[in-house]
Amino acid sequence: MRAPAGRFGRSPLRPLAPAGLLAGLCVSLAACATGPVAHEPAAVTPPVRERSAAAPPPVRPPAEPASPGVTRVPVTQLKGWTADDHRAALAAFRVGCRAAHDPALRRACQAAAQLSAPDSLSARRFFERHFEAEILPGEGVLTGYFAPVYPASHHRSGAFTAPVRPPPAPGQMIDVRMTIAQSSPPPTRPSPSPAEGTDADARTGLATAAATPTVAASLNLSALEQTSADPVADLLDGPAAATPVTSATAVDPSPPAALPVSSSAAVPDDPPPQILRVRMRDADRATIDRAPAEGITAWMRPEDLFFMQIQGSGILVFPDGDRVRAAYAGDNGKPFVGIARPMIRDGLLPSTGASGDGIRRWLAAHAGDVADAVMQKNPRYVFFRIGTDNGAEPQGAAGIPLPAGRAIAMDSSHHDFGSLYWIDAEAPTLTGATAQYHRLAVDLDTGGAIRGPIRADLYFGTGDEAGREAGRVKHVLHLARLVPVDGDLSEERDAAAASPRGR
Repeated sequence: MRAPAGRFGRSPLRPLAPAGLLAGLCVSLAACATGPVAHEPAAVTPPVRERSAAAPPPVRPPAEPASPGVTRVPVTQLKGWTADDHRAALAAFRVGCRAAHDPALRRACQAAAQLSAPDSLSARRFFERHFEAEILPGEGVLTGYFAPVYPASHHRSGAFTAPVRPPPAPGQMIDVRMTIAQSSPPPTRPSPSPAEGTDADARTGLATAAATPTVAASLNLSALEQTSADPVADLLDGPAAATPVTSATAVDPSPPAALPVSSSAAVPDDPPPQILRVRMRDADRATIDRAPAEGITAWMRPEDLFFMQIQGSGILVFPDGDRVRAAYAGDNGKPFVGIARPMIRDGLLPSTGASGDGIRRWLAAHAGDVADAVMQKNPRYVFFRIGTDNGAEPQGAAGIPLPAGRAIAMDSSHHDFGSLYWIDAEAPTLTGATAQYHRLAVDLDTGGAIRGPIRADLYFGTGDEAGREAGRVKHVLHLARLVPVDGDLSEERDAAAASPRGR
């Protein structure tokens, strides 16, 4: 809702924002009345044939490509078409198409609303009469997200040490401990000998960097790699900091002391630490983690908060049975950085163990400074607003509750809300994953880290079961956009289907 903006009008969940972001580290990571649909395409018996040998409804020849590399085919040619649960797909479309702006798609939406108590066969016939498939060129990645349910506490106690912070006021400041180099010019030193080589250049670079301190430098963020293009890459293989994570000392809030510039040159003693005040909205995860927590009404286990920040939202359950919804309410604007790759690199996880479950188990088993050091490799931080849980699925960026198993988050620069897509995803890369996903889904959400025309994040619903499946989804994706046929042709198909000869 894997925002950053987070998902759910975030997110990231992504285990919510997502945020997450791990915001969202949500979360987070989702039809409403019936609960999550089955995610493994079930075996379906062939459809019952028409009793009369009536001629099939007219089929229009494939249209000319809408753009280079794009072709249209009948939806019946889509891989796995007959095995999908078209009744569930129609229910999701009737809800999600309200977000559509395209006139042709809105007409199809009205036609869907007029169907009374459709069964699976009539739902499939509806899509076959009113749509054709526009095959999008290329391949990309399918991932999953969900709305997690987490235990929480009204007070800091035991393992519940992570505050669920509301968005800070625009002028709210936070103190950052920094070591600022003295402003006097550096002592002169002889030119480096050929033997010194790169080491001398490195020492000079450190001295220069210390002369212009920044918050990023004080938090040792300069080693971060490029921003991930995958909103759930923190659970998978997104870029990450280059510094190995082996102990709690791996993350140092103070910059390293400048190296001596020469064995013969005197270097002034380091000045005492200085306090720099910065806007909390601009601070990174490590700094915000150390900020005072006043007026907090919900506390979580740190690894749970990390995941909820990735997913973008979540349900919090308190010991007294009270349930609230934590909704994405902004982030600190920092780049999302994955943690799975350094965990694998440093031997903390096997190469096949970087699933959501695997990372969560490791963080829980190493709760404290060591786990914090790993999570702080991702500087992105997601804030939440606490509200009433009404039992409904969370809303996506389109403003419509997300049908579990049928809603996808996509790049809004390439796709429009309310549009209908066929997911053809195979070749999973994570252990325990479902082999394939062939299904209709509606574009109802987006995420700041979801980029590209062949990229989708499938919402699986609320709770642990949805989270387990979402955390194992990383499949090779092919997409087809379902395009409404022109009015005359759809009327011909409707008439043919209603003809006595076809009964």
